[in-house]
Amino acid sequence: MNVLLSVSVALLAGLMMTRLFKPLKLPSVTAYLIAGVLIGPYCLGALGLNGLGFASHENVESLGVISDVSEIGAVGHRFAHGGEIRKSSVLGEDEVKYLESIVEINPLHGPPAIAGFKACKSVMPNITHVGVFDTSYYSSMGEEAYIYPIPYELYEKYKIRRYGFHGTSHRFVCSKVAELI
Repeated sequence: MNVLLSVSVALLAGLMMTRLFKPLKLPSVTAYLIAGVLIGPYCLGALGLNGLGFASHENVESLGVISDVSEIGAVGHRFAHGGEIRKSSVLGEDEVKYLESIVEINPLHGPPAIAGFKACKSVMPNITHVGVFDTSYYSSMGEEAYIYPIPYELYEKYKIRRYGFHGTSHRFVCSKVAELI
């Protein structure tokens, strides 16, 4: 309950603060996240929710909430589709160019994820940015499993193949099930 409430309030804080981030020209989602993390706990206090025991300025450090962007040591970016990228990796110029090149096969999730990365990189240029790709979980599939029974030229030209999605969720669930068994 407390976690859900704090996430909701962090999002509310992000919504309220996006106007302050407009001069930085950040995508809304990035502004929500940055503002929510930075001021979410303080908004709980402003809403009179200090009684929950996790919103006061005195104990905000114990929550692991940052007080300044300079405290961030690395940023992880989730990408639903990494195409042929086989594992999580530090995002450099080449990786971003590749991700931009596969937007055609990832039109819904690709552009906002790339925009979010670029916005974070512009605000935190000296911090390591890592890409985590849902499709990497399935990267060990053999060709016989990922090639559809269609003309092979379609795979070569348009990269039509089985990639597998929601890999980060599957990885987490599989590890938890293994612990329980």
